[in-house]
Amino acid sequence: MKKFLGLTVAGAVALSALVAMAQGDNKVIVNGNEIAADYIVNEAGDKMIPLRGVCEELGFEVNWIEESRAIEIVKMPIFITCSPDFDGYAFSRMAHQPLGTAPILVDGTTYVPASFVSDILGGTIDTSNDIAITYGQEKEEGETAPEAAAPIASVYATEIGEDSLTVMDFVYGEVIVNVTEDTEIVDSEGKEIKLSDIDSSMQLNVTYGETMTMSLPPMTTASKIEVTGELAKVIKEGSVSEVVAEEGTVTQIILGENEVALNVAEETIIKDADGNVKSLADIKEGTVLRARTNGMATMSIPAQMPTLEIVIFE
Repeated sequence: MKKFLGLTVAGAVALSALVAMAQGDNKVIVNGNEIAADYIVNEAGDKMIPLRGVCEELGFEVNWIEESRAIEIVKMPIFITCSPDFDGYAFSRMAHQPLGTAPILVDGTTYVPASFVSDILGGTIDTSNDIAITYGQEKEEGETAPEAAAPIASVYATEIGEDSLTVMDFVYGEVIVNVTEDTEIVDSEGKEIKLSDIDSSMQLNVTYGETMTMSLPPMTTASKIEVTGELAKVIKEGSVSEVVAEEGTVTQIILGENEVALNVAEETIIKDADGNVKSLADIKEGTVLRARTNGMATMSIPAQMPTLEIVIFE
């Protein structure tokens, strides 16, 4: 996985935590341009780059969220969050990815490990001497630059309008997708269809546009909508009200006030918000989770749905 930050924060990491402070020799060069802030080296020997300086040079907006002490790095559709002293870097609503080193604050500047560029942003970095970062640059004249892959999401529609869809995306959550005369809409055989031919039972592959708003829910425009031919893999989320077991084995999880019964099996993937593998034993009454189901449901109360994947939040 590769893939928002203002920083006015009181406090700093003790200087003893650093082996080397920047003295003008620890240059950081981004797409050929030297930025004002140098890199530092922590006592574990990790080269730490100035997050704001690097990201703003790359065209990202950087914001500090005081209430949650979170750093947000944004250039839609890229949305990254992290927090000082926590080894976890998240793309949108996906689980935090550890890099082995948490962001640190030194004299009001946030530093992250150099691997942030390659493992989170998806750029390239050379740390052999000065730190040289390359990200999103065009090829030299005469070279052919491969086109960036358009973001394609597997979703289902929760609301269908005359010129838009409200879809449920497992990463972003609810997204409003505008449909224009330039949007290609096809069925599973590639035949052209109309927006009115789509219903909530269909699983869709939506190719998002280059930009997505920061609103809630976010909004974007689709360049292509394709019906996959499968039943919609519906996403359900909520608090567990009951865990049902047969002969000591958990077979079903009830969400809310009999809202839905999630049928689980050995194949059901279970993990926490940090991506760590979990088991059914970790799910109890009161556990907050999000589940991806295969879309099929019984007519019973509560409706029963086979469950493909569960993410535990609390």
